[in-house]
Formats: sequence, C-alpha cells, structure tokens
Amino acid sequence: MTLYDYGARCYNPGASIFLNVDPLAEQTMEPYSYVGNNPINFTDPTGMSKEGGESIGVRKIGEGKYEVVSGKADGDKSIYLADSKGHYNKKSEKIGESLTEYSFLTEEGKAVKGAVINTYDTSGIDFLNNEVVNNSSLTQLDYMPNATGGKHYDFKARGRNELPTTQWNKHHYRGMLFQGIDNMSESNSGKTIFASARDIGNVGAGYFAASKGWNWSDTRSAFDGLQKWQQLNPFATEGKPSQYAQKVGHTAGYRIWGQKNPMQYRNRQRNGLN
Repeated sequence: MTLYDYGARCYNPGASIFLNVDPLAEQTMEPYSYVGNNPINFTDPTGMSKEGGESIGVRKIGEGKYEVVSGKADGDKSIYLADSKGHYNKKSEKIGESLTEYSFLTEEGKAVKGAVINTYDTSGIDFLNNEVVNNSSLTQLDYMPNATGGKHYDFKARGRNELPTTQWNKHHYRGMLFQGIDNMSESNSGKTIFASARDIGNVGAGYFAASKGWNWSDTRSAFDGLQKWQQLNPFATEGKPSQYAQKVGHTAGYRIWGQKNPMQYRNRQRNGLN
C-alpha cells in the first residue's frame, strides 16, 4: 500500500483518508477526511488543516448597508465590494471579514444572495453579552427548549414574523457586527468582523454548552442528536455553517469553564477528554 507523507499525518490515497487523527481536529472538525472531501477548492499541504474558504461580494444599498451578491471559494474570509456584475478580487475595497468561512453561505456552500449586512447592527453583540455570556441565571431548562423553532433564544428568527415566509432565509443570514463580545477573542482582535444572525445563535449555543462543562465531543453529539430529531432522520448532522459558529462560542465558553474548574479541566486534559 502506497502512503503519502504530509508531515503531520500519512494519507492513504486508495481510501481517501488520513490514517491519523488531525492534530487540529477541534478546529477542523474533520479528524480523518482530506480537505473536507472537496479537493477542487481546498488543499492540505501540511496534513493538519485544509487551506481554503469563501470570500463574499457585496453591493452598497444604503448608509452602512450591503447586500450579498456573490461568493467564491478562494481561501479568503474577506467581504469585498463587488462591481455591477458581482465581480471582485483581492484588490477590491474590503468592508470587513466574515466570522467563519461559512457565515454567509448555505449548507450547500452557496452565497446567500440578497442577505443584508448592516454595519451598524449591534443586536448580536447585545444578545450574546446580555442574554448568554453574562446571564448567570440562565439554566438548561431555560435555554435548551427555547433555542429552536422561533422561540426566545432562536436569535436568527427574531423579527421574521413581520416578513413573508419567502424572505425568512435571507433574514436568518442578515449580517451584523461581531465585536466587543465578552470572553471571545475573535470579537476583540482589532479586525472588523461580521457574523450572520444564524452565526450569533450558534455561537451562543456553543458558548452555553461549554459553560456547563460539555466538551466539544459531547456538544457535537447533543447538537447532532437534536438535528436528527428535528429532521426525523437518524443520519442527519448539522452543517458546516452551524458547526463552525458553534465552535467559536464553545472555545470561548470552555476556556472560561476551565478557569472556574481547573482541576476537572486538567484531569480531562490528561485523559484526552477536552
């Protein structure tokens, strides 16, 4: 059997998988697969993480407001001003970056055309800071039953009942600032970051689970279990747009949980359970 040495891991081209777990599996969420099974748009020269991503093209539609018109897999999370035909490149004017490479993409990896990014919208910041991160009274009984189906903690759905159902998906992907959120380094990096409303809800879900001491494996099992139940499909799992945003929140929440529970955190770390 011929194996390819990628440095961090060995790859079996016959089975199209790596033989070792990705050293960055917590970030990539792909322990064995090669570039997310998408070799057309990504590469993995080190054996640790695929190189790629999706930039977004927008057009200005008002003061501080931009509409998503295009997107392309080019390894760039930047949001660019596009021309009248939706074209842009790395020299185009940049308004900021997406929180994750999937922030304004559908589950199928297509840009959500028509979604509006409002550079003055701070509702996501307020939600995370006031209702999740700093809400010490928030319990699982409060949060879990009310985080889906348009209920209180289903952030993406806020305000959608005022719109026709045909506009709901664009509303779920409305963009807003992701800055100044407590305990989250991504929001305090000095960059101008924009998240979708869907991102905000998923960041909150990941943070809440981690703040209760759930490691990433248990969190993924719980969230994918909910997805199976919602779709009545035993094989269903959440898509990358959800998982990547949840991971942002989980990383922040688990760090705080570890600071509050150092002995338990270290025990888990020694046993590979973090």
